[in-house]
Amino acid sequence: MENNTDRYLEIGPGPQAISGFESVNIVDDGFSHVANAMNELSFSDDTFSIVYASHMLEHVPWTHTILALK
Repeated sequence: MENNTDRYLEIGPGPQAISGFESVNIVDDGFSHVANAMNELSFSDDTFSIVYASHMLEHVPWTHTILALK
């Protein structure tokens, strides 16, 4: 298994990503990765040692919360 202890991912960073984190945003505005986090992301398991998603769930309909967390 590849050692990914130095890779961190922030999902839905808002206007500015956390320093040292790669970011996934639905809008292509200079972020590391552009994707809709409601769909399965194209990363392999264990790609990141930390996944942070503090500003994502408020944009997800409550009926899709479990799906988004998976």
